[in-house]
Amino acid sequence: MCRFISVLICCLLVLAACTSDRGGTSAERKDNSGTTTRTKAPPRPRGIRPQTIKAVWVDAWGPGFYTQEQCDDLIAWCLDQGINTILAEVRRCGDAYYTSSLEPRGQIGETDQAIPSDFDPLQYLVEEAHDAKGLRVEAWLVANRIWKGVNPPPSDDPAHVTTKHPNWLLINRDGKTHSGKTPSWYLDPSNHQARSYLAKICADVASRYRVDGIHLDYIRYPDQNWGYGKASLEAYRKATGTSKFPATQDASFLAWRAEQVTEQVKEVRRALRRSTPAVDLTVATIAWGSPAKDPKKASFYRMTCQDWPRWCQENLVDLAYVMHYRREAQPAHAQAFRAWIPILKNN
Repeated sequence: MCRFISVLICCLLVLAACTSDRGGTSAERKDNSGTTTRTKAPPRPRGIRPQTIKAVWVDAWGPGFYTQEQCDDLIAWCLDQGINTILAEVRRCGDAYYTSSLEPRGQIGETDQAIPSDFDPLQYLVEEAHDAKGLRVEAWLVANRIWKGVNPPPSDDPAHVTTKHPNWLLINRDGKTHSGKTPSWYLDPSNHQARSYLAKICADVASRYRVDGIHLDYIRYPDQNWGYGKASLEAYRKATGTSKFPATQDASFLAWRAEQVTEQVKEVRRALRRSTPAVDLTVATIAWGSPAKDPKKASFYRMTCQDWPRWCQENLVDLAYVMHYRREAQPAHAQAFRAWIPILKNN
């Protein structure tokens, strides 16, 4: 069976709910000879959202939608479990699990074997899950985490963004683009060109595939120790009128970095409204650490500069899938689980 990051994710925040039918099923008809044939279902309209989202994140790190058989198994499982939305990870590390002229082909698992060029996972999944079975399909794109590993990505065609634009990479306080045994590389949210590139990728997917949503993951800083590149610091100093080297928890530096991430969301939003206004923009939002009524005092804001309550309040996003990875049934989790509920409801 498919390997999922989360077996079942229910949407905790639905900012605008619409009723939905389960239309789009295939029809059967008999010709003059009595032979029964199946006719292809009409495309399912986009922009229809059920009142209750029951979604599953299907990651690209293991089997899930690499082949037609995997897609068929996934769809059957979703229908059996009452899932109505599939979030398929079609951009894992600056790559494409769909046909793209902008980014290199996605790989199978953590091997160097690419998905066969004669199969388009997203196209097949949209046609079968979305149009034939009436399921919602969101294209899950990892936004800022652009690569994982000690070594840089290979030279592919098209070239990986870190190869084409190394100056777009995020820099930490130690002046490095990555660190640790299995480090992650990130794009810098404050880089205008990197922001435009992300918006272009999102609009390209939304305009060429009949997805119901573009789902942004890792739309944030990795932690408070990042954002110290030369260009980033110059932009920060120009915007704030300071000349200092900011501390990681400097309030003005946190606020400035949070604004850069918000600008990323705004730019993607504008691009989608121009290209495909019926497509939802959804985000994976953080519920780490201690909650707080004032988001700027909450752990998730101070750690990653992701001001997602603002995005909800200002209607910059249509849905927030809150990563509230706690279980009320477990005594160690119960208090934290309940502490977050009022914060989620208020936003």
